[in-house]
Amino acid sequence: MNESGQITKGSRAKDVFLEDYDAYLAFNKEGNIVTGKYYESDGNLAEKVSSKYDTQGKKIKETEINFETKQKWIYLFTYDSQGKKVEMKTCRPNGALLNRSVYTYNPEGYLVEEQNFDTEGVFLDKWIFIQDEKGNYTEKTRFDKNGEMAYKAVYTYDEKGIMNHWISYNANGMVLADIRYSYRFDDYGNWIQKIQYKVDKPCYLTERKIEYFKSK
Repeated sequence: MNESGQITKGSRAKDVFLEDYDAYLAFNKEGNIVTGKYYESDGNLAEKVSSKYDTQGKKIKETEINFETKQKWIYLFTYDSQGKKVEMKTCRPNGALLNRSVYTYNPEGYLVEEQNFDTEGVFLDKWIFIQDEKGNYTEKTRFDKNGEMAYKAVYTYDEKGIMNHWISYNANGMVLADIRYSYRFDDYGNWIQKIQYKVDKPCYLTERKIEYFKSK
């Protein structure tokens, strides 16, 4: 963790059955991530994400390169006068539009809807979000282009506001995933280990190594 309280190195995800990825993050002086590099366990660079910000500290462009699939995507962001993200465009490296997302917020400033459109502007689907009194997202539901519910996820949190359980359903109400998390914290209250359980069996282990520096 750097002087701004930002994590500069940590495990992105560690699958106890597969392999792990190490994440190295670089920040600007405002504390925003400008570069993220994700390495496989053998040391090979798997993915790189670079971000650009405006003078207000809002991310306006993100470039993602996957070195395994040789694919590259560019994301462009637009904000309203209150600084809320209202649009995201996903583009190819040559600038060709792949899709566009539009965001709507309630009077409290929380995201309540995301609408997605294809390259021709044709409506694809939308997501509806519900929050609790603390602003934690407790539900998100996807509706297809015909307005039919296609997916729903429900989230619960502990007293610290950390998500400890989520469950998802398909259009017929069948459970698709039932995931729980347990955490281990350091002396500063930051979690340094997260175990993901599926059907009460551990399946992923995520570890974070946090280095603290005293402010000068």
